[in-house]
Amino acid sequence: MINKILHQKHKWVTILLGILILFVVLFALLFVLLQASPKVGAYGADFLRKIIGNPAVATMETVMFKTKDVINNFEYQIGIKKPSSPWVLSQTANSLGSGTSAGSSTSSNLPDQWSLPRIQNAGSSQNAGVWVPYLQDQTGRVVAYRTFVQPDPKRPYSVTAIVAVDMKHTRLNFVLGTVEPYAANTKNHATGTIPNDNRAPGMLLAAFNGGFKYEHGQFGAFADGLTSAPPKPDLGTVAIYTDGKVKIGVWGSEITATKDVIAYRQNGPVLIDHGTISDKVNDPTLWGETITGGVVTWRSGIALSKDNNTLYYVAGPSLTVASLAQTMTLVQAETAIQLDINNFWVNFEAMRVKNNTIYPEPLFPKEMNSDAIRFLGAYSRDYFYITTAK
Repeated sequence: MINKILHQKHKWVTILLGILILFVVLFALLFVLLQASPKVGAYGADFLRKIIGNPAVATMETVMFKTKDVINNFEYQIGIKKPSSPWVLSQTANSLGSGTSAGSSTSSNLPDQWSLPRIQNAGSSQNAGVWVPYLQDQTGRVVAYRTFVQPDPKRPYSVTAIVAVDMKHTRLNFVLGTVEPYAANTKNHATGTIPNDNRAPGMLLAAFNGGFKYEHGQFGAFADGLTSAPPKPDLGTVAIYTDGKVKIGVWGSEITATKDVIAYRQNGPVLIDHGTISDKVNDPTLWGETITGGVVTWRSGIALSKDNNTLYYVAGPSLTVASLAQTMTLVQAETAIQLDINNFWVNFEAMRVKNNTIYPEPLFPKEMNSDAIRFLGAYSRDYFYITTAK
């Protein structure tokens, strides 16, 4: 009897040890893949979710991100990792300093003058908080500026990019992916492509990531007359209207499915509400079904200024939801929501033109160069893109 019990106990110990070894091996494999190839790592994580489930993969990713955070801090302490601009700054660039106004020409007295906020406490790195020209329309008018900041004092080595887009001279557009995000009963799927008339050189200015997969929150999405996922009440939503207006707010009170809404995307609660960080930031479970809001990882978000004249895209590594929200306050965002998270899924591409052909230029040249052409073909995930105003 005793021998039988000992044998049974040994059997369970062996099984548990085998599971632990498998977990460690999978963790190490995922960690290496993410460092070597963000694309392979991202799709590898999706593949693992189908095999061992979301909770197990979420645990692995959380441990991995915490490990990476410890390594980053250690490298900073010993002087290996130093904060710097994520892109090369041209010595001839006509920068605006740490926040002044941006006009549509060299004159500062034009009626359509575009004002950008002066960024306080941007960070200690040279050029932190300095607005520099980024995107131009067909006339040569600068319609977007960019800068970077260091929003987290605990992680001064980590820089976050901010792109400011002039909404008076551009249009925001939204595309449903070929695979995401769709409710299970959705019969029709979109092409995942930008319409030909918007893909013309000089018309297409930039594209950037959308939100979570449908299974990670069941958030609503609508574009081109197709509701791929029904909206959920009281959630943060970015909506686009027929006149080009963009609005970010709460679904059901500030935003509803009116006839002039041509697209919308939900992705969790409102992050910034009337200029104030939402109290929900303190609840980490609301900002990702698999990776909570307190986990340090790549994050992105979209925001609007109080006058609705400026759209902001914010993205960077080593961000929690709280530090993402803090970055939004640096530009005095009136409303904002979080978009997608984790390396590879967070991506912004400026669309440059050479020999009358469009090619993508990553906002973060090193970190966002994996599958940079994703927005120029039929993409499986939803995304936004910016065009000149017609």
